[in-house]
Amino acid sequence: PPSLTPLLCFVNSKSGGNQGLTLLSHLRRVLNPIQVHDLASGPPENILKVFLSIPKSRVLVCGGDGTVAWILESLEKLSSSLPVAILPLGTGNDLARVHGWGGGYQGESILGVLTCVANSYPTKLDRWQVTLEGEPGNPKKTRTVAFNNYFGIGADAQAALDFHKMRESTPELFFSRLTNKVWYAVLGAEDIFKSSCADLPTRVTMECDGVEVPVPADCQGLVFLNIDSYAGGINLWAGGRKSGELSPAEGAGL
Repeated sequence: PPSLTPLLCFVNSKSGGNQGLTLLSHLRRVLNPIQVHDLASGPPENILKVFLSIPKSRVLVCGGDGTVAWILESLEKLSSSLPVAILPLGTGNDLARVHGWGGGYQGESILGVLTCVANSYPTKLDRWQVTLEGEPGNPKKTRTVAFNNYFGIGADAQAALDFHKMRESTPELFFSRLTNKVWYAVLGAEDIFKSSCADLPTRVTMECDGVEVPVPADCQGLVFLNIDSYAGGINLWAGGRKSGELSPAEGAGL
């Protein structure tokens, strides 16, 4: 019937401690099991191809920002623009925050979530490509990656890498969203105190529209933002101002 909105759910059963597995069970009880795919059992492309031919289909991704990026990348490979909703199970969930899906699933009614997905409206999202080039004479190391939220160089990227490696090697230490945030903060603070990226200004040249932008001498990280939510809801632009615009103190002549 024209009033129905077919839904395909992707669940990262490894996200959110036990939340992913619990959601997988709940969704398979209220939907046809063919509509619910556990990403731990295989990539999403094959089942996406089936739903591409069904009018008015939508996708619900249950996972963190990385899981959402995986599905968006798969849709792009299939030249599809199916609307994607998010049930946030990750640590930061920044993409879910800016699109109105909240900062993290707290056990709300699954039927209520599905109703929200059916009644939601599509919004646009810019997706960027970053080309990473290898050292001169080694073109095999050149590759292109996409990013949806932000792209970091330096301390930010080092903390994210340390977090990923630690979670892969000792998953039992990452059993809740709060615990994950604590580990992220610890690893980030440790890297800052070690000043492992203190030489970043001497190793990086930044240009914007062909004009070189000086990197501050004490800078340990650069972050290129696509959305106004960073590291679990921080708006880095909240205290910013346009070029040439005076701050309140400067405008008051203090």
